[in-house]
Amino acid sequence: MHRRNFNLGNRWKVPSVLASPQALALWPAATLALVWFGGQPVLLIILVILPLLLAPPKFFEQNKNNSRKTDGFENAVEDALSQAARRFRKTACMIAEIDSFEQLRDRFGLSDTEDIQVKLATRLVLAIRDCDQVYPLAPGQFGFVIDPVRQFDADIALQMAKRVQDALQEPISVGSATAHVSVSIGVCLEGSIRSRTSLELIDATFAALMDARRNAPSAIRMYSPGLLHATADETDGEEEVLHALKMGQICAWF
Repeated sequence: MHRRNFNLGNRWKVPSVLASPQALALWPAATLALVWFGGQPVLLIILVILPLLLAPPKFFEQNKNNSRKTDGFENAVEDALSQAARRFRKTACMIAEIDSFEQLRDRFGLSDTEDIQVKLATRLVLAIRDCDQVYPLAPGQFGFVIDPVRQFDADIALQMAKRVQDALQEPISVGSATAHVSVSIGVCLEGSIRSRTSLELIDATFAALMDARRNAPSAIRMYSPGLLHATADETDGEEEVLHALKMGQICAWF
């Protein structure tokens, strides 16, 4: 059986071991022995180090450069593309994003919002195949890479995206409250891009996500070769309208 690929790092392996029933049964005796032989310095070390080991990882914090992509995600996409080409198979990239993430964070606070993201990431892992890989990107944003398969067309991709969306949009318990989130998803098949590089596939998937944002909440959009050009044209058109309004070139006819 394949291991589910969810890249939260190895820090959670330590808390799971320390929190096992066997370990908890030994903690009082072990602590007493350490304090007995080591004295106050050892006690202080225990009080400082143990909470750090048991604390959940701050995995969803943005990096200093506020980058939307992680090296791990890019490497995973590159590896999937390489395998697909070598084995004559198909792959795809998808990015799911919580709609109105800032409002969610303002309502629930940083700690509860991080907990929500961890729960959503767990749901995402369970909604896809064991061999597919999930990477948290920017806060409220998850990228996942499809392990190369023989058949993976637009219909299959949209069905998979809808299944993921349904799983993520189930109500989430947050303490005594319940969070209701909507999620938009951008999808790109590797056959939809020309050079088939990891950067191009990721950029195309983000373009599909941007299209989904414009149709949010709960939108799913598939990348097509003309999407980036259409997005640029739309932006240029908006700027022309704003300029015309400022210059008084648009007047009501009634």
